[in-house]
Amino acid sequence: MNGAELKGRTAVVTGGTSGIGLATARLLTHTGAHVIVSDDNLERGKLAAAQLGSGTRFLPASLADLGDVDFLARQAPIDILITAAAITDQRILQGIYFLVSAVAQPMIRRGGGAMVNLLPSVPEFRASLRSLTRTWAAEFGPHGIRVNCVAPCPPGTDNALGRTAEASEVAEAMAFLASPRASSITGATLSVDGGATVSRGHAESRR
Repeated sequence: MNGAELKGRTAVVTGGTSGIGLATARLLTHTGAHVIVSDDNLERGKLAAAQLGSGTRFLPASLADLGDVDFLARQAPIDILITAAAITDQRILQGIYFLVSAVAQPMIRRGGGAMVNLLPSVPEFRASLRSLTRTWAAEFGPHGIRVNCVAPCPPGTDNALGRTAEASEVAEAMAFLASPRASSITGATLSVDGGATVSRGHAESRR
């Protein structure tokens, strides 16, 4: 990625203190973005901010708390929103819904932005967030806002490559969709699953 590709832009990464979220935040800082990472774990957040360097700020926040969601949304101007927090219950999915809705309004006034959602492994939440992503893409597209999602392979799932993707590999897909290089991509799901889908289809065809 170009080291100055996102210079002057601000990105918020929820769940940005560990795993795929942290790896994505690291890539965004390397491309010149000012990155705000959020998490409900204070110690993990401080450690992540120290690792990521001076271009990064940590904000303690939980997507399950709508007050925290409102606080995050007011970190204007937000040019890029990455939702990578683990979705373990309906409250967090609801928090993502309200966060996207709140962040979209100032993005519309400024003429656009990019949002990338990390799909969770829990099937019902995965389907819901994928559907919401498509809805947001259609709703916000005319205003210059792109909304996409990345689907990593759930742990323990068989796939064609025979291994689970590293956090850094999934982060590359997240950062790409957030970048100007994906300027004509919206409403898409980018699978980083080692070919799990084709592996299942191949197995079924041989029965």
